Amino acid sequence: FRIEATTPEREVRYHVEVQEATLITDGTIELAPEGDGTRVTWRETGDFGHNPLMGYTARSMDRMQGPQMEHSLQRLAEKVGR
Repeated sequence: FRIEATTPEREVRYHVEVQEATLITDGTIELAPEGDGTRVTWRETGDFGHNPLMGYTARSMDRMQGPQMEHSLQRLAEKVGR
């Protein structure tokens, strides 16, 4: 996991390599003021290689990671007092 770039209070871009760089994910977490809060937008793209089983797994990422991301965002909201 490597932080590629940050814009304070706006954005974090990162790069992840797993299994000797056979699985690669690039992501961005964007923060935008919205009313009295902050909208967090989390985007990821990746290359899981040519393995068809990994292609199937990639199609399920929202379902597999969604609850974990929601939990993490809820913990973040608790830490900042929302």
